[in-house]
Amino acid sequence: MRKTLYGLLVFGMCLVTLGSGALAQSTSETPKILFEKEEIKDQKSLFERASKGITDLEKKPFSSVAELENTKTKVKEKVKTYTTTQRIKVEKHPDGSVKESFVTTSFALIPTNKSNINESVTTEGYNGSGSLYNSGTDPSISVKAYSTIYWDNWYDPNNNLYYDLTKVTGGWEPQDSYIQISNRYINLSAIGWAYGVGRVNQGLQVHASINTFSVTAPSEWYPIHAKDTYRTFGSHQKCTISDSSDTWTFDFYNYK
Repeated sequence: MRKTLYGLLVFGMCLVTLGSGALAQSTSETPKILFEKEEIKDQKSLFERASKGITDLEKKPFSSVAELENTKTKVKEKVKTYTTTQRIKVEKHPDGSVKESFVTTSFALIPTNKSNINESVTTEGYNGSGSLYNSGTDPSISVKAYSTIYWDNWYDPNNNLYYDLTKVTGGWEPQDSYIQISNRYINLSAIGWAYGVGRVNQGLQVHASINTFSVTAPSEWYPIHAKDTYRTFGSHQKCTISDSSDTWTFDFYNYK
């Protein structure tokens, strides 16, 4: 059972002191559902939303940065990213705390042809066959990387905001048969000030043996205070991309 802010608040009121290893207990009281909608999971629909700037949050919740570095020349280039966020649920708990649940999906379209790395691509969608379908322009995309972060806004009864990281899914899709993906790693981080326990350093690294992944944050992780300007909250996925003549390292950061 995850450490929810509601559980921490209830547990904190029951103890004179709260040790750093204390585990918040779940409550049998059922929260009131204020809003709920079905999550969009179709990759084509999500990319269309992202490329058109369709999102449920006016301000991007995560800074999405993608970088490609040639291992021989050490030349590093930025890769264009697209992001969309879905607001899927709002719950109000008996103590007055509120949880808003979001899903943020980011895409990076990776061309290993250097001349295409910084091209500005405007498109209505991605057909998964190695080309973008708009006005006939094909920027020779070699790999599509994508990341979906499941996270919550927790408001305590005093309206203080906390961020809770629950899960990250994603992967890398080679768009040409000669492209190889290796050395795949995913890092989850929720570092910062947590309710009742002070500053916490919560991190997890997972090696992916295939080109897709799903990583759930450990149940003992605490939500992080939104006002902590030194926080690290989000995910980083990394891999090596190879073709017949070159090798690149690719980093995809999504942090807030």
